[in-house]
Amino acid sequence: MLFRSQMTPTKGWRNGHLQTLHPQYQSPQQPKTRKFRLSLGDTQTVAYQAGQLDGDVILLYHGLEGTIESAYVRRLITEANARGIGVLMPQLRGTLASETTCGIYHSWSIADFQHHTDYLLAAGAKRITAVGYSLGAAMLLNYLALYKPNDIDQAIAVCPPFRFEDSIDTFSRGMGKVYGNYLLRKLNQAIARIKQIRGEVQAPKMSSVYEFDDRITALNANYANARAYYRDISPVQRLGAINARTHIITAADDPFFKASSIPNQSKLGANMRLEYVPHGGHCGFVEGYQRFWLEPRVVDLALRWGH
Repeated sequence: MLFRSQMTPTKGWRNGHLQTLHPQYQSPQQPKTRKFRLSLGDTQTVAYQAGQLDGDVILLYHGLEGTIESAYVRRLITEANARGIGVLMPQLRGTLASETTCGIYHSWSIADFQHHTDYLLAAGAKRITAVGYSLGAAMLLNYLALYKPNDIDQAIAVCPPFRFEDSIDTFSRGMGKVYGNYLLRKLNQAIARIKQIRGEVQAPKMSSVYEFDDRITALNANYANARAYYRDISPVQRLGAINARTHIITAADDPFFKASSIPNQSKLGANMRLEYVPHGGHCGFVEGYQRFWLEPRVVDLALRWGH
């Protein structure tokens, strides 16, 4: 089911760039978390626990090079814990903050997701709501479609890039270059750290996200080039194969991709809902200066949906 959300920003907040950038500087204090090492079978990654994991739990997947310091992570953990939901956030393999050197960060690192749910079930989780932001949302959608896990009770995907080529194109022009350069800096830092720890020759810094994916990411994911990689990892082609109860939240003015990327009803699975707003930016959804709609909405879904 596809429907328009009733979230309506106040006048002055109906700008995709403002919606995207403002929330990054308006976050609560760091919530109390426990940092530990989570096994992925062949290696370990850093993970964070907030609250108890023996009841309703949110399994949180961050966006590209997101960390426990990311504003949206802080807000979601704070909102979830205040309403009695525990949160587990694993750092994805190969990211700068993951402290792993086994594998390069790419969008097909989704086999690790089973280790995350195994850990939660062993901890006594009663109901798991997987929540992904941005790239983490796209990875979550692909995981649900390809692996069809029965241990994720419901999923929420926030601002996934439905077609990766559209996203890369937006990073090459206008204000999109600002976002692209920010993400590129994070990617260059991550690969430099991995090569330093491994004692390998440092790779030259890439000049664009596309070049990074073409020369590093695609090859490490066993693709000939970035275009082939983007085509295969785009989740829009697999939405109909998702069986799990899944809710997508997106915005028509998301500057990370084109509005035409948002799929129509025919692309959605039977248990899928797509909620969109005209003005929400990328993972922003700010109703006013200090009024954040997104995180309460996600926690509402985690608590009430499916009951």
